Amino acid sequence: MSIAKINPFIAITGSVFVVSGAIVSNMSLANAQQASILRPGLDVNTDQTGVIQAENTQTARTNAPQPVRLLSSQPEQLPPPPPPVRRTRETAPFAPTGIKAGSFRIYPELGVSSVLTDNARSDNSGKVNDIGIQIAPSIRIESDWLRHSYTFNASSDLLFYAKSKEANSNTFNATGELRLDIRRNTNLLTSTGYTLSTTSSASSEVPGTAIGNRRDHQITFNTALTHRLNRLIATLSTGATWQMYEKVKLSGGGFENNADRAYVEPNAKLRLGYEITSSITPFAQIGYTPRFHNKKIDRNGLRRNSQGFDAQLGFAFNLSPIWDGEIAATYEHRNYKDPTLSNINAFGLNATINWRPSELTTLSLISSTSIDESSTAGISGSRNYNLALNATHRFRENLTGSLNLGMNYNDFIGTSNDDVYYTIQTGIAYALNRKIEWTGNYLFTHFNSGTAGNDFTENRITTGFRFRL
Repeated sequence: MSIAKINPFIAITGSVFVVSGAIVSNMSLANAQQASILRPGLDVNTDQTGVIQAENTQTARTNAPQPVRLLSSQPEQLPPPPPPVRRTRETAPFAPTGIKAGSFRIYPELGVSSVLTDNARSDNSGKVNDIGIQIAPSIRIESDWLRHSYTFNASSDLLFYAKSKEANSNTFNATGELRLDIRRNTNLLTSTGYTLSTTSSASSEVPGTAIGNRRDHQITFNTALTHRLNRLIATLSTGATWQMYEKVKLSGGGFENNADRAYVEPNAKLRLGYEITSSITPFAQIGYTPRFHNKKIDRNGLRRNSQGFDAQLGFAFNLSPIWDGEIAATYEHRNYKDPTLSNINAFGLNATINWRPSELTTLSLISSTSIDESSTAGISGSRNYNLALNATHRFRENLTGSLNLGMNYNDFIGTSNDDVYYTIQTGIAYALNRKIEWTGNYLFTHFNSGTAGNDFTENRITTGFRFRL
């Protein structure tokens, strides 16, 4: 005999409990789903835009939990649609895959190009047409750790001319960055770097009788401790920069010795930011940057050691996948030990603004302000203003075009003879497959020198192949 016939009340009651249990279960599931909106999972890696980072993207991953933000406008709403997943090596058919080495991935690359220029020596009147070969090896190493991260980048550019041997150049740059996630809201970032660059005789800081380029060396070391306390973000950083200059051979015989120009610049900076929203963070920064030269008295009998201070006031933003960057008004001051050298005050704008009107196009505006040294009698230093506008557009999966406009203005304090560089560069890259890419570039340079007779223009065309793994 069925239970319903024995006691209909029990059957009806049981059905009520079953239905009630299903309702409670569904409510719990809904609450759990809502809770996942209010409290992001600690095992999901998101960036500031809320876009989920795919496992194999180049963005460094960490298991440090994201801060919890309660959105009061959300509880009664349905969950938003999932954000788009960024392109990975698997979804980008022409991106290099790299070489897996334990918990690291290595991306080696080699570029080989032919060069055609109408002014190999950067000369005002004696222009020399020349051809050459450009070799550009590089390597990138990224960690694949669950926590912390390490990245290393190194690249070199070697240029060899057929006729203008003295204009051959070799530049090199290497940087390493280690991030330690000490706690969920505290991390330590340590970076080291080395740069080898060249300065041509067209510059006002290099003798007009110089043969070839002057080689400059820069070594940097910095460490920064960042701690987040609710919406307040504090970063304390310290480090040092070593700047050295090689001798320059002169056409009349002998060398220009630049040992008196070498200096070390320790630095200490404090930055405080307040996260108004997840998209906008105003900040203020102050820094102390003295400079100590290897020789207390330079070639002109001047004491070039100085005390430097800088301050910035601005904001970082990440308004959407379309806009992000940082912009700040900056002020720098340098006071020289020698009373005959004028102090330098520099007001400017430091900014990096990225605009992505579509998934295929990116425009970047970069601006910076700095104070550089001088070895010329009567000149204490120079205020340097740099401005660049870079644009890239992907015409197809394997075809990318670029356009770069740049200006560098060196305002020498103590004279009206200032230097201005203008550059226009356009290029195209066509990937044959993941490992081979054809490149073509055109570069126009116009230099307006503060030294009479040193102005020049150059047109340079390069084309070749880039090999990568």
